[in-house]
Amino acid sequence: MAQISDMAFVTSAPSGKSGWACRIEELAGNLIGSRVDLVGRNVAVATGIAIVTWLLKEPRLLGWLGLFVIGQVAMFGWILTRRADASKWDYVVALLACALNSVIFLALPVGLWLLETDVARFSAAFFLVGFGIYAITRNGTMPELAVIDALPVVVGAGFIVTNYAAKHLEEVHFAVPLSMLGIVLAYYLLNMRENFVTRQRLKAAEEAAVEAARHQVVARLTAGVAHDFNNILTAVLGHIDLHDALSDPREKTESLRAAHTAATRAARLTGQLMVFAGKARLENTRTDLAVLLRNFAERNRRLLPQNIALHTNLPDGLAPVMVDRDHLDHTLEQLLHNASDSMPTGGTVTLSLGQIQVAAPRKLHGKTRLAKGDYCVITIADEGRGIMPQDVEQVYEPFFSTKKKGQASGLGLSMAAGFAAQSGGAIGLVSRPGEGTVVSFYLPAMGPAGPLD
Repeated sequence: MAQISDMAFVTSAPSGKSGWACRIEELAGNLIGSRVDLVGRNVAVATGIAIVTWLLKEPRLLGWLGLFVIGQVAMFGWILTRRADASKWDYVVALLACALNSVIFLALPVGLWLLETDVARFSAAFFLVGFGIYAITRNGTMPELAVIDALPVVVGAGFIVTNYAAKHLEEVHFAVPLSMLGIVLAYYLLNMRENFVTRQRLKAAEEAAVEAARHQVVARLTAGVAHDFNNILTAVLGHIDLHDALSDPREKTESLRAAHTAATRAARLTGQLMVFAGKARLENTRTDLAVLLRNFAERNRRLLPQNIALHTNLPDGLAPVMVDRDHLDHTLEQLLHNASDSMPTGGTVTLSLGQIQVAAPRKLHGKTRLAKGDYCVITIADEGRGIMPQDVEQVYEPFFSTKKKGQASGLGLSMAAGFAAQSGGAIGLVSRPGEGTVVSFYLPAMGPAGPLD
């Protein structure tokens, strides 16, 4: 029997697969559907057979059930093992396996009808009608499977009606049930066709929507990167122009140094984009976070606005971590910058370090969970505006920003979350409007601290 779930089963094959492998992938999606549906429909068949077997005292039905299970296992086994690199004949065999399973199912209502008892014939009609409803309401997207699904209904209904008419009606009246059967089956097939066409159009519309969303994401990413690079290039070009205008050698050297610093920021931004894409090669080294954060605080305290105070709580004796120091430094700079921007009238940013033990997986946000284990936690807390509750889950999404349009790319926190995930950790955020925001950066701890290289 064929089935597709309305859940997000990916029917488009990954790049590099052949066209027939893509077809096998789509066929698997149509047949398997959701796990709940797959189990549910087979349990329903098995339960129905068990009840009918008990009522009719007909053990041969258990033989049919065994054959049905074997056919299902063989069909799914063939399809699932051929998805990676299928040929045309692999696909043909898969379709033949589907057709064979439909024939096996067809044998059930036909066999029950031939038992010629009321219970058996009622059960035959029940299974046939049930399969008909299943075939017409399922969300299949392949015409081949639509034809295969129609086979048991058309042949089974035709057999039952003609068999009954031949035994109970005079020859002159024989055409009446046959004509009615033809009308009903024609309407049934027409309805199946309309449902199939509608699903095909819906699938095409969904694919078009995904493509449009993909283009929109690319456009937003381009705009965000262009925004950040424009700021950096403005600083580089400004300092170069200033260098040309200055006459004092010391001032000219300072201007070149500032231009070099801005260009370094551009290189860091490129690295962060690679982390965001999951393509960066992190150079993790054993790091004492207390030492790193003291240097970070001393360096960045001078860069904050005069009305922003930076307090630290960085105890010694915590476990070291394996982390890319340059990427961590840039990530913390971005988080510190966000904290500072949230307090336009001034305030305090607190940089803290601690170590925790997570006894059971802990949900942080969305689908992000903190696995069981020991973690060093870097927290940056501000006294700023805070974030509205409805926006808290969205701040991790690329391009989302609580700042005014044009003031930020919306990539900072999503890049930080990507870096944390690549480092084996995660990011958490707690915020209340008017009270400030606390961002926690979790990194797996290596155990008791020791001497570092």
